Amino acid sequence: MARIVNVLGSDGLKDYLKKYKLTLPSPVAKVVKNCDTVPYESLINARNQDRVTKEGIDLLRKMLVYDKNNRITPRDAMKHEYFAPIRLM
Repeated sequence: MARIVNVLGSDGLKDYLKKYKLTLPSPVAKVVKNCDTVPYESLINARNQDRVTKEGIDLLRKMLVYDKNNRITPRDAMKHEYFAPIRLM
């Protein structure tokens, strides 16, 4: 959980918890720190840059969302432009 928060940011988690009136279990709350959202582009480096596309980053943004109600559905994810090169005609 802490690694997820380190990328998605703590503000989004707090908003999600507040929206659904949830609380984190105390062991989890102890390891979750306040942090900003990390731009996905900052995770690109020399070892992975050959496999990164703007479509891939866009799909990740739509998939990696705290609130499942705001997350892209699997059906829509499969229709995403990222998969256009391998989509069957």
